[in-house]
Order: sequence, then structure tokens, then C-alpha cells
Amino acid sequence: MPASVWLGCTAAFVVALGLRLWGIGFGLPDLYQPDEPAYVLQALAVGRGLPDGLTFANPPLYKYLLLAEYAVDYGVGRLSGSTHSAQAFVDQFRVDPSRLYLIARVTSAVFGALTATAWD
Repeated sequence: MPASVWLGCTAAFVVALGLRLWGIGFGLPDLYQPDEPAYVLQALAVGRGLPDGLTFANPPLYKYLLLAEYAVDYGVGRLSGSTHSAQAFVDQFRVDPSRLYLIARVTSAVFGALTATAWD
């Protein structure tokens, strides 16, 4: 791939990502989008081992990706000492769900920005 094409694709990605990240925290900790809780809560339910936590109304890959990201967030919290147990992690989410919703929004923004580029 020529350098000019690479540079153009990278520029398109950066602009698309910037536009998607603009205002990413809108409304938090309140939720105004009905789809967000469905994905985030299902990912957490699967993480807690609830057998019926995952529904297949939508493809589950995004929920599994969120679960992996939340596991990393939990692990970092354990290492840093800000989270002492899985229950404390869930309790912190119940008090202010903003962090996990921001993780989900950033993930969506990155995938959306990738669709704005042509990496041929």
C-alpha cells in the first residue's frame, strides 16, 4: 500500500474517531439510549455466571468483547487496589455505571471509525 493511501486512511480514521468521541460522556451517569443497558448488563450477567444472562436477540460478539474489557478493567482495579472483590466491582457499577458505559461507548466508537476507512 502506498504511503499516501496509508496516510489518507489513517487521517480518515483519526477524524472519524474524533467525531465519534466528541461528547462521548453525554448524559452519564443517566442513560438515554435504550440499547446501551442491554449490552452492558448482559456482558456483566455472563461475567457473573448467570446462565440466562446472554440473550441472542443481537449477535453476542460485542457482548463478549465488552466482557473481556470489563475483566481487564476489573483486573487493573484489583492490581491498583481500587477494587477489592468482584462484589465491590458490581457495587461500584451500581453506584455509578459511567466507567463501564464509557468503555462500551469507546469500543463502539473505535469500530465505527474503522468502518470509515478503506484499508485495501
